[in-house]
Amino acid sequence: MKMLDVALAYAKELGWAVFPLHTPTKTGCSCGKPCGNVGKHPRTPNGVKDATKTPDLIRSWWTKWPQANIGIATGRASGVVVIDVDGPEGEAALTKIGGNPPTPTSLTGKGRHAFFAAPEHPVKNAVALAEKLDVRGDGGYVVAPPSLHASGRRYRWDRENSLGPRDLEPAPLPAALAERIAKARASSGARDIPTSGPIPEGKRNQTLVSYTGRLLRKGHSLEETHALVSALNRANCQPPLSEDEVTRIVQSIASRENAIEMPAEDEAEQQTKEAIEYGRQDFSNSPKWTWGSLHRIVGPVLPGELWIVGARPSQGKTTFLLNWMEHLAVMQGVPWLFIGMEMDPKQLRRKWAAFRCGFNEEAVLTNHWTALPDGAQELIENDLQSQATEPLKSLTHFAPARRIDVIGLRRWVEFAVQRKCDLVVVDHLHRMSFGHDDLRKQMTETVRVAKELAVLHQIGLVMAAQLNRGARDILSEYHPQPLSALKDCGAIEEEADAVLMLSRCLKPGVKNSEMNAIRQGVMEIDGFVEEGAMKVMCAKHRRNSAAQKKHTTLQLDNGLLRERMVLVS
Repeated sequence: MKMLDVALAYAKELGWAVFPLHTPTKTGCSCGKPCGNVGKHPRTPNGVKDATKTPDLIRSWWTKWPQANIGIATGRASGVVVIDVDGPEGEAALTKIGGNPPTPTSLTGKGRHAFFAAPEHPVKNAVALAEKLDVRGDGGYVVAPPSLHASGRRYRWDRENSLGPRDLEPAPLPAALAERIAKARASSGARDIPTSGPIPEGKRNQTLVSYTGRLLRKGHSLEETHALVSALNRANCQPPLSEDEVTRIVQSIASRENAIEMPAEDEAEQQTKEAIEYGRQDFSNSPKWTWGSLHRIVGPVLPGELWIVGARPSQGKTTFLLNWMEHLAVMQGVPWLFIGMEMDPKQLRRKWAAFRCGFNEEAVLTNHWTALPDGAQELIENDLQSQATEPLKSLTHFAPARRIDVIGLRRWVEFAVQRKCDLVVVDHLHRMSFGHDDLRKQMTETVRVAKELAVLHQIGLVMAAQLNRGARDILSEYHPQPLSALKDCGAIEEEADAVLMLSRCLKPGVKNSEMNAIRQGVMEIDGFVEEGAMKVMCAKHRRNSAAQKKHTTLQLDNGLLRERMVLVS
């Protein structure tokens, strides 16, 4: 869904006032400056004061900045007061206060935002209402789903627990929270002071600058920020700065926080320029598939794309991917990172060496040298040595990571970017480590983060995935499966740019009556299986819908996959 459509829906359907924010980029923040508030500060001159429900103005903003994050003005502007709950400490503080009824909730980079109905009287912002607990009221704002967080994750509504804005109305602001907010505001001059001791002469400017930026980023209005900075100056600075100097500091930081990008041309010219520049990019060195017939079907993996390779267990996902990795490094000179969570790097490298040398993979992995030709062990060791010398040393990277979570994935992608890799391969998605037991929620979060990482770092990302077992059909593994066969496939269908399905093959000409007899157990399947054959079908392709349902067949020989058949529709 486009950010424009979401921003319009917030304004039209929920009556929330919105405005555009900056966006995380590959190099930091779209503001183009050293930024301590990546993707969270306003693009417009007046920040939250520009927030609106007017469709034409919203369209103009998101036409100019299509990827802009969405800010929602809190307080009476939108009729909501938001409690910013930052991690476990914030949850504990909120529980202790007693203000945690079911209400629309968005999940953020480190915690959540709970949206309550704003009362008739003004509710001001409060920083540090309690440990890791802040309030966004009049003059404040929050970053709204599906905005991009600096971590690579998307803000999202907690729909898994039916806490989206369409699931229920915002709950009234609990009395316990309202009372706590009132007390916090009464003592805000003291509660918001970030240092408990005196601020010496040499650190006054630095401290007030940092504090001003913190208050503005928390959503305080310019007037509130000036009052709080003045209170800190009078209470702690030795000696206090003049009021004129405090005003200069606040206005200077406010101007920087609200800085916007000014396009050199009008919108149409700028967009056309970007489209032309994109068209001039050279994708000739993008990762191509090893097998000519498959490459003709699906084309290369472009920067920013997420590909899924789906198959049932033990149907050759790792073998398929390693064969491709071999071709990319040796034939194309494409650098890559392979995150193999089913086998550790030493075994993956031995498996790779086995098919490079043409030896039986199982015999090599089990050190069964007597089952191999004379000198096989020496040849394998020589191949392993070649993997550790140039050019393979700089091109091929195996991550020592048996199970990773989305944070680990982000770090490994950053590692790959540092090594100038064009591709990251994860084998496989369902082996990743998660923080909760809801598999559907796990897959949704992981796949969305994976796609955002690919886009953010402009790198190709390929993830192997398991298929649902479903009803037991002995023949199901011998036919390419549809997208719906992917485990928890909803997010994969939505986010993946392309999906390849691997399957085994039956011999040509098997009759329906014979297949029915196999299913009924009257006939054995062994005599109908085409040994070593692997069918690869394109189940989805965002760039090229004509590729869908087309397939090719490969032949496996001691771990080496060779092209065997021409393209079949």
